[in-house]
Amino acid sequence: PQSNGSARRGNGSKQRHSSPSSSASGSSTNEPAPRTEFLTVPKDPQQAQAEQERLLKAARKHGKKPDPRSLEAAKYILLLTSLP
Repeated sequence: PQSNGSARRGNGSKQRHSSPSSSASGSSTNEPAPRTEFLTVPKDPQQAQAEQERLLKAARKHGKKPDPRSLEAAKYILLLTSLP
C-alpha cells in the first residue's frame, strides 16, 4: 500500500535508483550485467510506526539498541528488481 501523502519523500511517489549490477558468478563472458532498480515507497505512517515498534521490541528482548538506519528503513517499502 502506498502512503496517503504524509511521508517526507513526497506524495506517495516512488523513488527509483538504477544501476548496472556486476556478475556474481565472476564468469568472463561478454554478457551485459542485468539492469537493476532500487525502489523506495513510503509506508503509511501507522505501518511505519508498527514496524519501528517491532524493531524496538526485538532489540529490547536481546538487550540491544536497534540500528538507527533500521528504524529509518522501517518507514519505507524497499524493493530491488531487475524487471523492466
